[in-house]
Amino acid sequence: MNKLKLSVLICLCLFVFAQTAFAKKPAYSTVSVVYLFSDDATITMRATGVGSSQQEALDNAEKNVLDVILFRGVPESKQKMALVSSNESMEMTKNNPYFTEFYNGNRYKSFIVSSRPNGGFTKLKGRQFQTAADVKVNFVNLRRDLEQSGVIRKFGF
Repeated sequence: MNKLKLSVLICLCLFVFAQTAFAKKPAYSTVSVVYLFSDDATITMRATGVGSSQQEALDNAEKNVLDVILFRGVPESKQKMALVSSNESMEMTKNNPYFTEFYNGNRYKSFIVSSRPNGGFTKLKGRQFQTAADVKVNFVNLRRDLEQSGVIRKFGF
């Protein structure tokens, strides 16, 4: 009788675990950002973005590119190291007013030189759109702004 109760309990736990694990997964593919090329002042990357409208999907692709430049760095480019730090959550908390204005106030758009969808938009489940966009960012001005705002010190973090 104890083995039966234990078996039922284990099955129940596995069922609950499976339901919560699968419920949290998004209905769309993961975000990807790929380095394309750069020059002295700009870097161009291709990123995917997902949103409830085509414009929101494009905006999210732009934000994904900036996240990589700010918090991860771009191997094979002049910006190999993260501009701010690899500890994204700590930096977002420490410099909350700056990043709130940067992302929510659309200030990030002042550093986007160009942004164009590459291949149009794909309609996903749940009224979502996905796009791949080529995004060109002026990282010299972005670095200067981060320095002037006190987010990073001159010549690094």
